[in-house]
Amino acid sequence: VVYFNSKIENTSIKNKSRKSSHWQKGNNLYPEILAIEKSVAAQDFDESSICFGGKPKCRCGKPFVPSRKNNGARDWESSYQRNIEAARAASSEGVHVVFAGDSITEAWADGLPYRKGVGSLFGRLFRVPGEEISQESGHSEYSAISLGISGDVTSTLLWRLKNGEMPKQAPELWWVLIGTNDLTSGCSNDAIVYGIINVVSEIRKQNPTSKVVINGLLPRTRDTKTGKFEKLGFWERIKGIN
Repeated sequence: VVYFNSKIENTSIKNKSRKSSHWQKGNNLYPEILAIEKSVAAQDFDESSICFGGKPKCRCGKPFVPSRKNNGARDWESSYQRNIEAARAASSEGVHVVFAGDSITEAWADGLPYRKGVGSLFGRLFRVPGEEISQESGHSEYSAISLGISGDVTSTLLWRLKNGEMPKQAPELWWVLIGTNDLTSGCSNDAIVYGIINVVSEIRKQNPTSKVVINGLLPRTRDTKTGKFEKLGFWERIKGIN
């Protein structure tokens, strides 16, 4: 398991052979990840600390319990079915990299109409599983799939991985970026960290030979007019989670 944030220079492929390629660690492995993983496995989590600020109620679910998306999010079901098809293709043809997450990741598959164009960049960087490599196509020798759904949180990503989105052929690398929507659900920092590690634990259980990169949460703010970070807003919490 490798942790990645903006301070890290890169995580790169060291050997370009598909069957023997290795992913080089771009940073030091955080030893506390393994300790949290053991705690997650034992479901050793104080449920009274799920909500941020010690609030008795919030929209945050239990970080170790898989949850199907049920809040009526637009196009969730169609996105889920698209991801299942991508996972089936990866199971049949094999895949180098699987990206898993929320709307940020879904945009890479051109799954969001308001972020069109992002997928074209993804398509230049990676090819779909089974696609031929040719100079004419200009496609990369590395294949990838994007398993993101807008609005998803750690518990819903965990549910998806347990229900059809886990390729049967282990990819060389999983890249996980999830947790920003847990912030807006009122989850505490601890609950978000536990949720992320629980997702990673599920990947490690089903794909023990794969490398896993945990992408740190990206900067965000409630101030949509100026884009400035609030003094005590999301950015301070994100730094604490990362």
